[in-house]
Amino acid sequence: MLKSINIFTMECIESSSVAFVDHISSGSDSEFDLEFEVDKAMKLLLPSASKEVYEKAYDTFKEWCNKKKITVVDQGVLMVYFSSAKMESYKPSTAWCIYSKLKSMLELNDGVDISKFKKLQMLLKRKSTGYRPKKSRILTLEDIYRFLKEAPDNNFLAVKVAMIVGVFGACRRMELVDMSVDDIEYIEGGIKIRVPKTKTKKIREFVLREGSEDVEYAILENMSESDEDDEADADANKAEYVADWLNSTGLTGDKA
Repeated sequence: MLKSINIFTMECIESSSVAFVDHISSGSDSEFDLEFEVDKAMKLLLPSASKEVYEKAYDTFKEWCNKKKITVVDQGVLMVYFSSAKMESYKPSTAWCIYSKLKSMLELNDGVDISKFKKLQMLLKRKSTGYRPKKSRILTLEDIYRFLKEAPDNNFLAVKVAMIVGVFGACRRMELVDMSVDDIEYIEGGIKIRVPKTKTKKIREFVLREGSEDVEYAILENMSESDEDDEADADANKAEYVADWLNSTGLTGDKA
């Protein structure tokens, strides 16, 4: 009796195991969902602000590989790529930037860790020998105050506002673009400015106090009196609006 029960139990276990394996094998939906979720999670590892730039560098490299009929990426392939005519036309700093992007993308998509390719790094370092990057043109604090006080408001009011918020609020370019007129609040004795989207994902605020010495406060007051329609346009097209402000005076934030 006991023997027959054990045999029956074993048959049930075997039957259940086979059914489970068949379910996994035929369950293409489950397998597809898993691959999709893994791919989505992998993409989260890339910097959200520059994801497209990383993908473009990777796609350009893959297109080059396809033209050369290269299927396996190794150190030799990358050394040839960084020695190509197109890469030679780039500044060493740009080449290092592309290297950094490819390092992330190749590890994510191909499982290739190019940080271990020491000869490739030696090649890039050798190409950087003797290179002197151009220094950025930097406005001093005196330059900033002179511009705010002396430049005519009828031509440069919007640029002054961008400079005040950007410089005194220590804002990055995209932080300026992501701001809205709703992020400026009038409080007793000053103006509170809110930076809603920051690199650290934390809302940042700063206050400009009213006073005769606070030239930036006076300029923001003038800005608030400008045409409401203009402000609505600025809010609807923030990126283009800020770009126009900066480009109108050459204050693009780019390196010289």
